[in-house]
Amino acid sequence: MVVGMDVGKSTDGGKADALHCLPEKAEASFRVALNLAFRISGVHGEDAEVIASSSIWLSALERQIFDFLGFQWAPILGNFLHIIVVILGLFGTIQYRPRYIVVYTVWTALWVTWNVFIICFYLEVGGLSKDTDLMTFNISVHRSWWREHGPGCVRRVLPPSAHSMMDDYTYVSVTGCIVDFQYLEVIHSAVQILLSVSITFVRSGLSLMAFYI
Repeated sequence: MVVGMDVGKSTDGGKADALHCLPEKAEASFRVALNLAFRISGVHGEDAEVIASSSIWLSALERQIFDFLGFQWAPILGNFLHIIVVILGLFGTIQYRPRYIVVYTVWTALWVTWNVFIICFYLEVGGLSKDTDLMTFNISVHRSWWREHGPGCVRRVLPPSAHSMMDDYTYVSVTGCIVDFQYLEVIHSAVQILLSVSITFVRSGLSLMAFYI
């Protein structure tokens, strides 16, 4: 009877040890998978972060230039904040500063929401109108720079009539555009959403790698 009890105890102990080893085996498998993924890609974690951040930073800078040319003050302010937060996110990921990563994650949600709003604005979804002065904070009548300078657009200044205002956009005739300006703005916003979501996944992977490896 005593022998049987000892055998039972040893059997239960072996099962407990086996169950205890399962999390360690899963952690080891995850670590190996992360290492293998980066080795296959041929890119180190920090290099992947720099590449992703550089692409999103350059795209934001390109957008900032054209928003400046069109005097779009609301997008200019958003782009400026976005460029700063991207730099903070890059520093936070490389140096593993969790606070900076949290700030970037929260900002990414706001940035994606803002770009979705811009898409709805130019596609005139939900009662929005692209002909309003919302993007200039109602301080000017400027519109998107792409409205008059898009691919293939021919801009002509028409002589004003006696019953119109001198700063009205009816005096500018734009013809021959290959792509309408609202679709170019939509494409810019869609690219920003795609890059923001992609770099968020990259930072999440690097954070997990820094924790497990």
